[in-house]
Amino acid sequence: MTKKALIFSFFVLGLTSLLSQVMILRELTVSFYGNEFFIGLVLASWLAWVAVGSGLGGKLLNKIKETSGLLISLYFLVGLFFFLEIFLIRFLKGWIGMPGEIPNLIIAGLTALLTPAPLCLLLGLWWTCATRMFSQGKAQLVNRAYFIETLGFILGGILFSLFLVNLQFPWMANFQFKGQNLLESVNSPYGNIAVTKIGEQYNFYESGLLLGSEEEIQFSEDLIHLSLLQHPSPQKVLLIGNGFNGAVNEILKHQPEKIYYLELDPKLIELSQKYISQEFKEVLTHPAVKIINTDGRYFLQGTKEKFDAILLNLPDPSTALINRFYTQEFFEKAKEKLAPNGIFATYLTFSPSTPGKNLENLNASIFRTLKKVFNQVIVLPEETNFFLASQNENLTYNFEILIQRFEQRNIETKFLTKEYITYRLSNDRIEKTLALFEKNEKAKENKDFKPIAYFYQTLFWLDRFYPQFSNFFKQLVSAFWLVFAGALIFLTLLLLKRRKGWRKNFSLLSVAIAGFSLMALEIIIIFSYQITIGYLYYRIALLIAALMAGMALGVWYGNKKGRPHKVAPTFHLLLIMFCVILFLAFPFLSKIPSGLTAEIIFLICAGVAGFLGAAIFSFANQLYLSSQSDPHKKTGTIYAVDLAGSCFGALLPGLILIPVFGVFQTLIVIALANLWIVLIFLGFNTGDFSF
Repeated sequence: MTKKALIFSFFVLGLTSLLSQVMILRELTVSFYGNEFFIGLVLASWLAWVAVGSGLGGKLLNKIKETSGLLISLYFLVGLFFFLEIFLIRFLKGWIGMPGEIPNLIIAGLTALLTPAPLCLLLGLWWTCATRMFSQGKAQLVNRAYFIETLGFILGGILFSLFLVNLQFPWMANFQFKGQNLLESVNSPYGNIAVTKIGEQYNFYESGLLLGSEEEIQFSEDLIHLSLLQHPSPQKVLLIGNGFNGAVNEILKHQPEKIYYLELDPKLIELSQKYISQEFKEVLTHPAVKIINTDGRYFLQGTKEKFDAILLNLPDPSTALINRFYTQEFFEKAKEKLAPNGIFATYLTFSPSTPGKNLENLNASIFRTLKKVFNQVIVLPEETNFFLASQNENLTYNFEILIQRFEQRNIETKFLTKEYITYRLSNDRIEKTLALFEKNEKAKENKDFKPIAYFYQTLFWLDRFYPQFSNFFKQLVSAFWLVFAGALIFLTLLLLKRRKGWRKNFSLLSVAIAGFSLMALEIIIIFSYQITIGYLYYRIALLIAALMAGMALGVWYGNKKGRPHKVAPTFHLLLIMFCVILFLAFPFLSKIPSGLTAEIIFLICAGVAGFLGAAIFSFANQLYLSSQSDPHKKTGTIYAVDLAGSCFGALLPGLILIPVFGVFQTLIVIALANLWIVLIFLGFNTGDFSF
């Protein structure tokens, strides 16, 4: 096989890896309602299996003389297994769970871990096979292959973002909705929207989660009227999320001057108008209703309007993206946009009789966060716990006032009655719940850069299936710093024991730390971008493209630079400095008047992270192969170690570090890991380490 053919092979490998990873990740999250914990698990699994494929591929190729035929076979096998895995994921969803249900987390996790394995093993083998033929063990040629693969990643990201984001496989979609008639399934930049029918009832799903049926009248009546009756005359109302199936209709009964209905995905409105009743269709086109397709935080940041009521109608904070609407910073922004006597309302799942510790912590965390922002917070606990907040202390538990307004406004309802209003504002569960929240000293305030409520929600999810595992996970998290320190000590002792080959081992640890740092920084930057700027899908695609461009530049620079054993530690020091810069800069980015300026800064940060991480890979690769007696047979090893480090970088930040310790302590972990590898280098290089 010619050199040009191999160069094209690396490019196609990068392109294929990016597209297949994104599409399979999307399928898994849609099928199993994946949050960032789940996404981190999928990414970690993906990287781990590619690493295994790359590592085992080296041993397999030692027994094969003719590799050209194997490489050509891999092209066909990768395409075949991609479609087989899409089929398998959708089949498993229909087999192990009902549509719309939150799945068993352990089963979903095992599916995420195992289903990508065949395809990823083939991709890892592809890399090792092609690099062995291309490089003949020369480090600079391996780096060039990595550079070309990165260019394929960049093109894959651009193609998916601009053209393939709406790609779907309609002939497989029915597997996901067992027992229902699937009417439509449409992909958008924000997820998958599906409409099904059971009997005469239409159901709407977003990324596998049931949003509701065509009419959610009872819940809409509770949310809207228990909130708006607290205000003497709500004229401007902001509704964030899920208004298409009843909420907007109920708001109109208060005869407001204007309703601003925010729905991020225009596809949801478009599809709902095809299936909801004529009454609700007319509501969405009412002159007082203004539908705005944008992110709620982004809207609040830019609007100059003041609202009499802001109603948050979103699911529990089961993802980091949704959690952004339950933080102290969001509540402060909402408070700024409230008119005098304005009210803010939201809700969470609850169980007033037996909430369980994790559900109690979740609700207590949001209650405590609201109390820090607003002067007055009241709760109305039932299976859905309503939180109402105001700055001017105009909220009341006096049900007579609310009933009087209910009658004056001549509000007609199907389920909400005067007796029900009396019950919700006077039952003894209110006092017990308030006392429970006040006594809870363990629940922490929920913040943008420390999204602890998202962690409590995940523990509550675990409680539903495996309470013992939930407790084990909490204990593991509490012991994180001890485990982290123990791992560094163990690796140091291992290096001391194998002192003669320290440069080879240093290069492997260096690339593992770089892989971990790069992936962790990518997650931090994207997470912080969402917090600061808002969820703008195509901008995030640019963010990933900036990271990949930085990686390509880093590999190119590392290939040109000599003396890798001297330069690699310097770049680890630069990673430490970069973490310090981010630590200092993130709190101020949201305060920059120009959103465009903040976006440019994030793009630069992504590019710098990619440059530093990829440059270290290049240096470590040269150092490792130069220490081998037969480098021709070791081209897949450094790649496998890089992916293994990236695996931990994908898993730990989303699973433990960011939710529990926050973004800033996560940056400290990255900095400490890089400081450790620098100290290891200095100690061995100067001979300070001895037995």
